Amino acid sequence: MYFSNVKYLGGLPHPFDATGNIDIVVNHQSNQLIFRQGSSKNISFSKQEVTDVSTDIKHDRSIGKGVTGYVIGRMIASNAGGLIGAAIGARRKDVSMVYIRITWNSRQSTVVLNAGKKAWDMYAAINSFIF
Repeated sequence: MYFSNVKYLGGLPHPFDATGNIDIVVNHQSNQLIFRQGSSKNISFSKQEVTDVSTDIKHDRSIGKGVTGYVIGRMIASNAGGLIGAAIGARRKDVSMVYIRITWNSRQSTVVLNAGKKAWDMYAAINSFIF
């Protein structure tokens, strides 16, 4: 499986940047989990080096955006516009995280990813890769 533009928050060894977007490849044929950042930064881990994977599913709403949507909707289309604007402004944002525990050069580390809507698919792919 291939996951592109996943927000990476840390945990991989040098030369990966502290944060940024990465691509993740779960390759069952070669038994490797591959992380790519740009065209020159690649690191792969074997099945034995990936210790565990977990996920934290969260959704977030912005009250400020809801209020702003209400005000603008109300100015444009009266009461009904205010309710519609508030609903649009307060849409849920998926801030789900995936944590991958790896062993690299006899050191344990946790790779932290803000996977958003891809969290369940990524968790399932990596979990099936491990076991």
